[in-house]
Amino acid sequence: MPAEVSQHGRDCCAGVDGVIGPDLLPFATIRWRNLSAPAPTADLVLPLETSETTGLSAASNTGNVRLRFALGAPETIATAAAGATLARLWRGHWDGPERRVTLAFGISRPARPMAFARPGEVAGFRLGQLLVRLSDFGGDTKLPAEPAQAGEFVIAHHLARQPTWPAVTIGADRLSRCAEIVYTALPRTLTLRCAFEKP
Repeated sequence: MPAEVSQHGRDCCAGVDGVIGPDLLPFATIRWRNLSAPAPTADLVLPLETSETTGLSAASNTGNVRLRFALGAPETIATAAAGATLARLWRGHWDGPERRVTLAFGISRPARPMAFARPGEVAGFRLGQLLVRLSDFGGDTKLPAEPAQAGEFVIAHHLARQPTWPAVTIGADRLSRCAEIVYTALPRTLTLRCAFEKP
């Protein structure tokens, strides 16, 4: 099968030479097991779609937000467009200072925690708070604004916006609660057997 291979001149991830998606491996079923996870409370089967630009993802029950899954990512994080969508649906507001997060290839980007007045859930995981990348893949969406303080000056510098890509990457902070994650090639699905929080 033709597949694109790329080299970026820096490490993609810690402790390995490269990375490949499960959809490019020659196996019908791939299982990840976590013996230290709590006992599963439910199974959730998610149909997956693939894109040449964004890879594998699942639809969510929150508008047009796509879901990605990354055991190698320490925290669950949203793009700016996903943060804007969830803020509108769940009444989100900023809940902490900006900080830098390290993404693929060691790239550092600004992000900030967002809390929700009406927390929702994605892929069975309740999200009362979520880290949001402040400008990545925001398109024309609008994140919550904070009122200017007395004596404060706001200087805006307009740059070309990245395309809109509303996606939440569910990281190890949630996936560590999964005793087993199963990728199935036909039909392309991801099954999560996890200790999901009760509403």
